[in-house]
Amino acid sequence: QPVTVGPGGQFTVSVPLGVEGINVVTFIASNAAGSTQVARTVFRDTTVPTSAVTTPATDGATADATPDFVVSYSDGSGSGVDVGSLTATLGGAPVTFTAGAATATFTPASNLSDGQSVLEVRIRDLAGHVSAPALRTVFIDTRAAVVTLTPADGANLASASPTLRATLIDPSP
Repeated sequence: QPVTVGPGGQFTVSVPLGVEGINVVTFIASNAAGSTQVARTVFRDTTVPTSAVTTPATDGATADATPDFVVSYSDGSGSGVDVGSLTATLGGAPVTFTAGAATATFTPASNLSDGQSVLEVRIRDLAGHVSAPALRTVFIDTRAAVVTLTPADGANLASASPTLRATLIDPSP
């Protein structure tokens, strides 16, 4: 399609890219002395990357105060993920994952506090699309429940059907 060249030889043109993936765009400049042709290969990417927390496998409780976290990500047939763009927060605080081509890992350096923490992860692809957040809720519970029973262990009982009493104290948050 012909374009109008502005001052300094500059012009802007919208070029429809025919397919998802690799496209070749060719520019031809012509004058009385002949033509010059310049081609550029570009990648059309309308695919948004995906990310998922794979470890822990489900939302839930753990007694491990430094649980391992693993996330996976992909851009399908898109331009590919920008591994350096991986962002993550745990309980609202930024955390740094060790990122590879398709997965990343993180283990807290110090114990997480008892209670609920939410991991949120996002990644961007090379075309700039950002994944929806991958979320995982973990509940750290490092304090065991305490059970007290009466009568005491080893007690002598006169009844064939004594009344037993139990008290459960769960210090979990």
